[in-house]
Amino acid sequence: MPGQDADASILQSHIKAEAPQLGEAAEMIFAACPGGRYYELKNNGVRLAEGNAVIFTDSDTVTEQGWLAAMLTPFRDNETVCVNGHTYLWYDDFSSRTFALIWFFPMARGDKRFAAKRAINANNVAFRRDWISSHPFRNTMVSRCLARC
Repeated sequence: MPGQDADASILQSHIKAEAPQLGEAAEMIFAACPGGRYYELKNNGVRLAEGNAVIFTDSDTVTEQGWLAAMLTPFRDNETVCVNGHTYLWYDDFSSRTFALIWFFPMARGDKRFAAKRAINANNVAFRRDWISSHPFRNTMVSRCLARC
């Protein structure tokens, strides 16, 4: 999270209220990254990860039944370094429909458009931890701005 360490307890209480059994299924670690931007937050999470695979999800990742198994199964092959899932939006309430109007990912059903090309979708993607640790995300927006200036 981009806030301060003191914000962790507030975030933990919100998550516990929304998903009370999540702590039984997963170890949750909260680490502040003050001033951190999108890719810096991702890299901070990689540094804290301990498992063999690191999976990134964001608020715009719709996880459906079987999602986790589908992301992890390809890692049974030792040659697999990265697995990328589909990223799309639901549009089943006012907020999600409004968000969908301005977002660039396709809709969950019936949308044949492809997302605009960019370096990588850093959500709904999994990497071998040793690989992503040695190939951290670069803030492409900052790199592009510096190249133009």
